Amino acid sequence: MAGTETTATTLQWAILLMMKYPEIQSETLGAAPRVSLGYAISCVFSQGIIVIPSLTSVLLDKTQWETPHQFNPNHFLDAEGNFVKREAFLPFSTGRRNCIGESLAKMELFVFFVGLLQTFTFRPQQGVSEADLDLTVPETTFTLRPRPQATCAILRE
Repeated sequence: MAGTETTATTLQWAILLMMKYPEIQSETLGAAPRVSLGYAISCVFSQGIIVIPSLTSVLLDKTQWETPHQFNPNHFLDAEGNFVKREAFLPFSTGRRNCIGESLAKMELFVFFVGLLQTFTFRPQQGVSEADLDLTVPETTFTLRPRPQATCAILRE
């Protein structure tokens, strides 16, 4: 699972969200230059304690996110449009047992996703509207893979 499955799943969600929200897809390429994503989180736990956060409780917490069940890139931007690290966002877990491939995954996701957005425009298949796309989060899997849906990748001119 480490390395490829989680990166592939993140790209699946990213493409699905671009299809669902074409206005955000068109804004993405005109956005400000990339900012550093580095951060540090420190917590104190008793020795020997293993903590595995529940992804749905962390990522969909109504006390941490203004619109937890909506795709909202503004969750990570301040009033001036600068990146803000949110304490509740733990895609790589935290502490000593966090994902060893975090830096590689962030680099891969940035390179792959920007390359895809520079080359293609993503749309739902013909006859399917953005509103028809299913963004429900499966509740029983370790990685929250989106449900399979047809994607049209249209070559940019």
